[in-house]
Amino acid sequence: MIRLNHLMIQLLRSSTIDHVQIPKKIRNQIVQGFDSTSDAHTFRFLRKRALIAPKSTLPDLTGLECYVNEIGLNIDDHIHHTLLGMEILIAVLNDWKRLDQRLVMRAILSVSSEFTHLTFHVVRPKEPYLDDNIDSYDQPIMFCDSDSSIHNLADLKNTALAPL
Repeated sequence: MIRLNHLMIQLLRSSTIDHVQIPKKIRNQIVQGFDSTSDAHTFRFLRKRALIAPKSTLPDLTGLECYVNEIGLNIDDHIHHTLLGMEILIAVLNDWKRLDQRLVMRAILSVSSEFTHLTFHVVRPKEPYLDDNIDSYDQPIMFCDSDSSIHNLADLKNTALAPL
């Protein structure tokens, strides 16, 4: 499943770029994969954050994963960092598909005035993270699940911007 709010669709429509190169440092971090402990799946490169996560204040495993698996990109250029975030989202989901076909990973991308945020968690039916009404958010936001047939940024843009 892939869903975008109207603000993210507007942001995508303003771009003609179909590819952004993921910086080598970020690519090297995400290809390390995930640690799976106590039914939680967290990025290996964020292992220290997982160890110090305030588990007693997090509502569930989805909350823990979202706390640990957050990547923030500083904004110099809204469009570029949003598209870079989408490239990272796609790379992580494609890596996840190669590792574990049984569980669905959800990637959430949101854009604030200062950052592009990426968050990743396993989809659990009784642990929703986002509001069902994605248009209720006052910033551009989207999510994409690993069971979507998105292989690159052009696929994502074509799917997201296709007429209903």
